[in-house]
Amino acid sequence: MTRGPPLAARGRSTSRRLSPPVQYVPLCERTLVLRSLEVARRGRLTVVLGPPGYGKTTALAQWHGRLRETGIKVAWCSASQAEREPTQFLRLLVLALEAGGIDPGPVARRTIGDASVEAMLDGIVLGMEQTDQPVVVIIDDYDRIDHPPIANCITDLLDALPRDVHLVLATRRKPLLAIATLYAQGAVRVIDPDELQLSTNELATTLGLPLDAPELVPILAQTEGWPVAVQLYRLWRQRVADGAVMPAFGGHAAEVADYLAEQVLAALPMEQQAVLITLSIAEQVEASFADAIREANDSAAMLEAIAAALPSLVQQTASEGEVAYRIHPLLSGYAFGRLALEPGRAALLYERAARWLALHDRYPEAVRHAVLSKGEAFLTDMLMRLPYRALFLAYGVSELRAILREIPPGILAALPRMQLLNALVLFKEGFFVEAEQLRLEIDAAIDESTADGLALRVESRALATLFGVYMRGTAADYSMLIKWLLANALGDPLMWGWCENILIVVQQQRGLLNAADASLDRTRHAYEAVPGADFAVLQLLVHDMLLSLARGALRRVQDKAVTLLRRDPTSLIGERCLHAMARMLAGFVDYQRSYRPQAAEEMRLGLAEYGREEAWFDQHAIAMPVIVDVTYRRHGLAEALRELDAARYDYALRGMICLDGMRLGVKLTCLVRAEALDGIEALEAACRTRLDDAPEGHAPWREREILLRGLCGLALARGRADEAADLANRLIDEGRLGGRPGAEVKGRVLLALSRQDDAAATEADMREAVRLASGEAIVAPFAEEGRRVAPLLRRVIDEGSSKLVQRHAAAILKVIDGEQQFADADALSDREAEIVAHLADGASNKLIARRLGLTENTIKFHLKKVYMKLGVSTRRQAVAQALQTR
Repeated sequence: MTRGPPLAARGRSTSRRLSPPVQYVPLCERTLVLRSLEVARRGRLTVVLGPPGYGKTTALAQWHGRLRETGIKVAWCSASQAEREPTQFLRLLVLALEAGGIDPGPVARRTIGDASVEAMLDGIVLGMEQTDQPVVVIIDDYDRIDHPPIANCITDLLDALPRDVHLVLATRRKPLLAIATLYAQGAVRVIDPDELQLSTNELATTLGLPLDAPELVPILAQTEGWPVAVQLYRLWRQRVADGAVMPAFGGHAAEVADYLAEQVLAALPMEQQAVLITLSIAEQVEASFADAIREANDSAAMLEAIAAALPSLVQQTASEGEVAYRIHPLLSGYAFGRLALEPGRAALLYERAARWLALHDRYPEAVRHAVLSKGEAFLTDMLMRLPYRALFLAYGVSELRAILREIPPGILAALPRMQLLNALVLFKEGFFVEAEQLRLEIDAAIDESTADGLALRVESRALATLFGVYMRGTAADYSMLIKWLLANALGDPLMWGWCENILIVVQQQRGLLNAADASLDRTRHAYEAVPGADFAVLQLLVHDMLLSLARGALRRVQDKAVTLLRRDPTSLIGERCLHAMARMLAGFVDYQRSYRPQAAEEMRLGLAEYGREEAWFDQHAIAMPVIVDVTYRRHGLAEALRELDAARYDYALRGMICLDGMRLGVKLTCLVRAEALDGIEALEAACRTRLDDAPEGHAPWREREILLRGLCGLALARGRADEAADLANRLIDEGRLGGRPGAEVKGRVLLALSRQDDAAATEADMREAVRLASGEAIVAPFAEEGRRVAPLLRRVIDEGSSKLVQRHAAAILKVIDGEQQFADADALSDREAEIVAHLADGASNKLIARRLGLTENTIKFHLKKVYMKLGVSTRRQAVAQALQTR
């Protein structure tokens, strides 16, 4: 299957559903319904409930127009089967807000496509909290997506959205919401079929009759005020039986509507009838789609003629000049019944539709139509050709979820390729261990002698590289696996980019920075050759920043991070991870330059924004030492160890053994710092084993550095100066030979501390450490050692060092002199500091409670303590005070 170039068609398909459809003729104003909608706006939710043809869309479209005329912000989205996947639904909601002139906020825009449901909900809620006027959100055709996952989203939105945001659901059946509970809370208003029926006045207006016309009474009795039946009657009278009397029926409006639909369809020219029957397989059609399934080239003219003939039964939506048509479901349903009389034709049409949809990158819809064709061979062939890695890179994991949702369980279980897709989805949801187990089971069953065996093996091993990097890191050797993949996927730029991307991560973590640079360039070239790989190209910025950080180029990292944090998100897949990485690295640079505890809160928030399903070794290895250090400084050893235990549990749950060495090194550093050396021998042995037994060049450089730092600190604590000096020199060599000045700075500081019996050597080591650190204004490697380095720094200042060295040594001393080893009574706790960080984001108490899994009352309790400790009385003052401290 070749991915078609007209990617814009996919966007048009969505944008057409972000405004109400229009009709050839204006329909009568639904005065009473509009009044009910306006009254209901005082609550949280309105449900417009009624079978097809009760004018739900018409009434809401009229209200939409009225709201806009009065200056009230209103968003509209017409749901489709594609939005049964929660992240796709929330994406549509964000786009609807934007289309309605309502700013959903940068957080919501960043979450589109590749974030969890929880992150997307948080983003939407935060954006709505920052609006300064009432908002109405209308979701038409809600019944198409109404199932438990979507109902949970709606429930969460109703619970968290501000009071001046009103939600409207138009549905054919009672939604799967706790309506009774909402009733009891006074939060919902249901407008039902009785209220949607046409009144006598509306009936007269629709038919163009005076109020005293004698035929109104029997028509009202026969149609029961059912709007579509009245519209059919009007067309029947005008086009079929002008002046005739409608036959008598048994008193059921549905019977009347069926008769009238038959009569109205029969009155059309045969070629128009044929078009309606053929297109009855689809909810909405554009001319190019109709041409494809009809195998014709006159569909635009035919659809226009049908819309002119049935002006009140055909709705139109347009995007970028392309019009799509929707036939009223009652008439379309009757036409589909006619199609069923032609054996095999519906299956053929569904297959044609599936091919066209796949060609236009509308894959979930394509798979749905392939399923509806009931042709197992056709469906299987389509699924086997599905470019799921390309779709993942172009549209994110939510696209894959939406596709999987369309596949019948039996077919899914029978196709190893779809199970591999399922493994990728599981992995991107944070279920690393389960995903790898599933992949291994599939891989073991692959028979390479079959037609698809080798291709399946390639897909499986490509996933093995991704899963392996996240879970095992550099502990595994990927060179042979990547060589095999490239040999068996010749001419595939996507596979080339995939493999080079893996190499970027592995080489950077091993400290092979120049090799990682080369892989970064090759990856960029490969992905730029793949249409729609914007997400993949965007993620290369993360690797670029990580390489700069490894080289100690903090100023460059800071500049890039600030630029990314300030830019307006463009709703591209991957924006969230990019923003999260920028936030985390900005916090890390702040920590290195200022040693401020508040930097850890930014890093913690950045890690949370990244998400447990996305963060790999580097994100955790950068954030964990800083977060634990700040926890130790604020609350002491016990809390720091609890932080490490929580991290150990989280890593083990996801099989991330790549972080074991980092965790051991950070724990050793904490214990040494607290002088808690009793029983430390087992931990020391584990650290030495990790450091000395790893294959040459395989252990991550961050792990090697933290282990050397911890063991050097332990040797100093035991008074073993020579051993400490040896370890410090190893750390210096790590930095100098690897092009990582941060390690050399720390090594020089530790070497100075280990040679204090030689004043000249100590002074030279410290002076060199300060000189190396001054270029990037680094203070953390000195401040981490506490007041014991202060005398050495003063000697550097006093002994005729350069002005640059003296100035930076003085800056370091200022930080050390202002540092408190443990929090005083007025210092914010970790939880309080975390809450203040969320306040700075603009989050309400309700949203903060949602994010942290606490009650709103608990947040209020913590805020009272925050206000008291900071000496403030408002949220704004608390944030300002915290920022001033920073």
